[in-house]
Amino acid sequence: MTKILNPKYKAPSRDTLSNHLIPAWYGVEKANLISELKHVSKAAITADGWTSFSQDHYLTVTLHYVKNGQAQEKVLKTKAVYQAQTGTAVAEEIDEILEEYGIREKIVAATVDNAGNMDVAIKKLHIIKFPCFAHTLNLGAQKLYNCPAISNWAARIRSVILWLKWSHMAKVVLKEKQDLLKLPKHMLLLDVKTRWNSLYLMMERFCEQFSAIQAAAIDPRIRKSMEKDRQLPEQEETQREGSEDEDEEEDDYVPPVKLKKTALEKLFEEEDNELQSFQLRQPILSLVQRVDQDIQLYRSLAPIPCKDNATLWWWSVFHPIREGVLHSWRHHQS
Repeated sequence: MTKILNPKYKAPSRDTLSNHLIPAWYGVEKANLISELKHVSKAAITADGWTSFSQDHYLTVTLHYVKNGQAQEKVLKTKAVYQAQTGTAVAEEIDEILEEYGIREKIVAATVDNAGNMDVAIKKLHIIKFPCFAHTLNLGAQKLYNCPAISNWAARIRSVILWLKWSHMAKVVLKEKQDLLKLPKHMLLLDVKTRWNSLYLMMERFCEQFSAIQAAAIDPRIRKSMEKDRQLPEQEETQREGSEDEDEEEDDYVPPVKLKKTALEKLFEEEDNELQSFQLRQPILSLVQRVDQDIQLYRSLAPIPCKDNATLWWWSVFHPIREGVLHSWRHHQS
């Protein structure tokens, strides 16, 4: 494209950009910032340590000050660190960055997280500490993991999501149900305790896709997969018992498939064995027939009232339909 726009233009190489142009640009910007900070009397900083995807650790220091009645913020430096991040080490690293910009004596406050090493570092720097509000709020939200009602449901939902991610057929069926119900084709999310909002995002996505998950759970193709998981080889248990004395590290081992199967059955425990048996005996329908059958089922259901619990609503509506189907089937068998 560059050659078409201007055949005579020669773009700089990667080496030129990395080793010459960008460092020169950085030098100019840094000199301008140092000159600007000479006219600043008081300022505050935020500092935080973080780890990259390649597991390299960095410390970032950002400066906050007021200029002409407008709040300004500048990232002073993101520094790679290669030593243990003790409070003393962090204090030295922050102090070095502040001295580099000539503002060490102008810093009156610092906002950091609630990590112990940051507490020690700010005390050694003799700066007023303001704990990060968002971080403090997140620590409070983490207490939800200790609430039995939430932790039990989170564990069940987490295991259902793991099972759906693990089973190829489950993913295929879930996508079909998303198309059928005109739901966003979003992937299910798993929470990570150290990732902010991840529990909320997992629950939110699960609620968004709940009707598709419900529909997928009663699909015969999923039922067959669940039956295979249920029939775990007894040989696996025998081998497990025989290896307990040989390797103590495996004492807490539980087959992962078995865990997922158990949690999935608990979440959908309303669908009893009689309904499962009835569905498994049904003839295998073509894709067109299954789609038509699902469309007729969902057309017969009213929208879920926003104020009602979705699970209770589904059971109150689905239970009479199920009883009617079973009654017709029993009458036909007799």
